[in-house]
Amino acid sequence: TLGDFFDVPESKKAISIFHLLTHTSGMQPYSEAWREFKGRELLKSIIDLEPETSPMEQINYSCLNFITLMAIVEKVTSVKFDEFCSQQIFEPLGMNSTTYLPKSLDHVAPTSEREGKVLRGLPDDELAYYLGGVSGNAGVFSSVEDLFKFVSSLMYARLVPSRVFETFISETVSIGESKRHLGWMAPARGSSAGDMLGEEAFGHTGFTGTSIWVDPLTGLFVIMLSNRTNISRRDTIPQIQQIRRRLHNLVFGSLG
Repeated sequence: TLGDFFDVPESKKAISIFHLLTHTSGMQPYSEAWREFKGRELLKSIIDLEPETSPMEQINYSCLNFITLMAIVEKVTSVKFDEFCSQQIFEPLGMNSTTYLPKSLDHVAPTSEREGKVLRGLPDDELAYYLGGVSGNAGVFSSVEDLFKFVSSLMYARLVPSRVFETFISETVSIGESKRHLGWMAPARGSSAGDMLGEEAFGHTGFTGTSIWVDPLTGLFVIMLSNRTNISRRDTIPQIQQIRRRLHNLVFGSLG
């Protein structure tokens, strides 16, 4: 629980890693604290923030959950999060194009505008941006080739043991009409997964227009990368959702 790692308010002490992974922690979806704090002060403000509800009352997607998970990784390993990801995930899998804060911008797509400049190689997400570019909720730059290696390594136990990965995708938390796997989205009515995937499928989306959806029964997965926020941060959300659904229905539906 958070109380095992940090000096947090009483209302947060019982929030567990499971709650953070499944977005059942009761934390609000986002924080505007980036307007006031930067860097480690911003991270502390997120750790100290009181939850809106008790754990397991609802599934409410929150960037704060995964920023907190990043802080736990750093607490346990005594290694900065970007260094940990590079040493334990990216480098061992040969994900040579995957990094936080890329030094070369030759193959980096631009996203939105902030502080009078178009973002390129910096997180589109405000919290990740003002945390310094490294965050648990956003900020990783990658390529289709590298993400193919990542998903394949998960599915074929080259990154973590099969029993660990299977726990993440086989356990499904359902509250009302909302469903989540551990760390991953589960297909639901109207979701970006489309209409063809069963409950065992898993995936995730990114705010800039990215997504991964995987059918473990067939081994087929779809990786989509987009910089839709370069057009508009908010107005293009319905369109990208429609594109995702059509794409996944077309690809996964062709198997039937």
